[in-house]
Amino acid sequence: MASDWMPTSRPALIEMGTNWAALAGNNPAWGVPAAAITGLGEKTQTLQTLNATPPSARTPVMVAQIKTAEKTLVETLRDIKKRYFFTPPLTDADVIALGLKPKDDVPTPVGAPTMIADGDLAFSVKGMVSVVKIRPGGPNPDKRASYGVRIYYGLLGDKGKGAFKLAAPPQTGDDLPHSVFTKTKSHTFDFTAERGNQAFFCMRYENSKGQAGPWGEVMEAYIP
Repeated sequence: MASDWMPTSRPALIEMGTNWAALAGNNPAWGVPAAAITGLGEKTQTLQTLNATPPSARTPVMVAQIKTAEKTLVETLRDIKKRYFFTPPLTDADVIALGLKPKDDVPTPVGAPTMIADGDLAFSVKGMVSVVKIRPGGPNPDKRASYGVRIYYGLLGDKGKGAFKLAAPPQTGDDLPHSVFTKTKSHTFDFTAERGNQAFFCMRYENSKGQAGPWGEVMEAYIP
């Protein structure tokens, strides 16, 4: 019976079935057919009657009957909720009376990332450096978030045109002059004209507003 709204105890399940049948019967505007209400009431009563027998007096057959009746009532409650409990015609007060939670239509803002970005460097082709296996360096506290990663980079060395050159090895991502943004798990840089130079990378997560999380570790490698 695991669910975000389904009762986890048998007495609470019986109480919900009784409550739903009464409320649906008293509110014809909800559009629940009389047959569905009657069926719900009967299935609830069946489970209630079986469950009234003390556990010590239950035979194996009765235990099996209770489990079957419980499963049947759970399926009936789920079916009724799916078919008939819509807002409108139900109000938030009606939903609460049914023991459910009203739908929250107000979006909850996703804050700035709090975890660092981690990854590895790979070299499959000469002149190419790939940042691969981009992943959180710790738990993601907000599973709703679809964060992207901004990869900062720069080069140190005498070869090439100098477009990405650094004056000194970087200490943090703040010292790297260029960046790319990605939501993929890897990104490849073409440094064909910079072979032999030293490449530095540092990443951090960003949300949709450009708010950034903490820096990850500075990664470095010589361009093959």
